[in-house]
Amino acid sequence: MTPNPDVAAAIIVVAVLWVAIAAALAILAGRRIRRAQAVVGAARRLRALLEAAPARPLLVRPDGGIEIDPNLQRDLGFMDPPSCIDQLQGEGFGLVAADLLVLKTDLMAANLAAKPLRRMVRLAASNRVVEVRGAPALPPEPHGTMLLWFFDISDAEAERANLSRRLGQTESALDALTQLIEAAPFPMWYRGPDLGLGLVNSAFVAAVEGRDAAEVIARGTELVDTPGGDTARFGAQRALELGKPYSRTQPATIGEERRMLRLVDVPLSTGAVAGFAIDIQDLEDARIELARHVESQRELADHMTAGAAQSTPTATLIFSTSRSRSWPGSIPNGSPKSPSLIASSNECAK
Repeated sequence: MTPNPDVAAAIIVVAVLWVAIAAALAILAGRRIRRAQAVVGAARRLRALLEAAPARPLLVRPDGGIEIDPNLQRDLGFMDPPSCIDQLQGEGFGLVAADLLVLKTDLMAANLAAKPLRRMVRLAASNRVVEVRGAPALPPEPHGTMLLWFFDISDAEAERANLSRRLGQTESALDALTQLIEAAPFPMWYRGPDLGLGLVNSAFVAAVEGRDAAEVIARGTELVDTPGGDTARFGAQRALELGKPYSRTQPATIGEERRMLRLVDVPLSTGAVAGFAIDIQDLEDARIELARHVESQRELADHMTAGAAQSTPTATLIFSTSRSRSWPGSIPNGSPKSPSLIASSNECAK
């Protein structure tokens, strides 16, 4: 039986269409497979990223139910995953009950205001501290769902507590030092890097007859008013240049009385300069009085008929009368004496 040409042509056309449709389906299937593989790869990378992230997620739904990350469950010490937020506390695991109560209050406020929250909570039966940051979850999560992230900041919190303790100790030491400087009976001051007065004590204020420290600093009133280059700022600058304390003796008017002061400027590592002044007027007066007394004694000895000489413990002649200088072999004042000369001087004295 001879096949009908029209039927054969129709079969060929249908076969070609089926092949084309199969090829198109294969291409579409391949694309979808590649897309699915890309999605799976992205999901795996995201999971690996979450595993390595320092934060652990927690979903809190409007009815109080939670979806906890396995790593967070392990960190909180739960054997079985809790199903609601009230189960995040327990004996020796989970969060501290008081902190969980505060966190729930923050969750309610953030949910009503649709704003982020931030709270530090402590883990039960440990010294670990975690920071909770939360915000409304994005769709497809239902409205009112909050996404919380738990950050372990135990080391940072311990460092912060240590820094706070050290800061408190430093502030206490600084307060004590400030009180000590304020109570010092002699003028003391502090100059900033610009060498302007930044701190003065009450003795400084009294010496310059100022109303208070703020007025003295604002007016830049200096303790010494020596004209020329040897000013108060010059001494501070000189101390910075030398890199060590710089002292000098200068007169100053204190309480309408001219007094001699020993000024000392001490350079600081910050570029600032601290200083103090000591009244040495009584010492200078005593030194002048002693010099006058020695001079009068020497004048009296010079009028004696017997010769007289004075030497140091190192046998250096520092004074001799005119009569002793006429002795044979005498030497000028200020010259070392030989043992023979000392013996001859003693013999002459006899």
